Amino acid sequence: MGVPHLRPQILGKARAGDIRHCFADITKAHALLGYAPSALLQDSFQEIVAWILETEANDGGELAKQQLEMRGLVA
Repeated sequence: MGVPHLRPQILGKARAGDIRHCFADITKAHALLGYAPSALLQDSFQEIVAWILETEANDGGELAKQQLEMRGLVA
């Protein structure tokens, strides 16, 4: 997306309380509330990318990593 200076930092560690695997399922929302999506995900990408490109990113990842390690919350 044209921001090569922002690279994800993959630590290979889990934080205390992290959910390791999560899969979205709207079955219950549909059954209880009658919810149905009004748009397909792939039709929303252009709008999401435009918003991301307009928004200034502030990378707080290093500070968050230090704080988690300092508190012993990273396994």
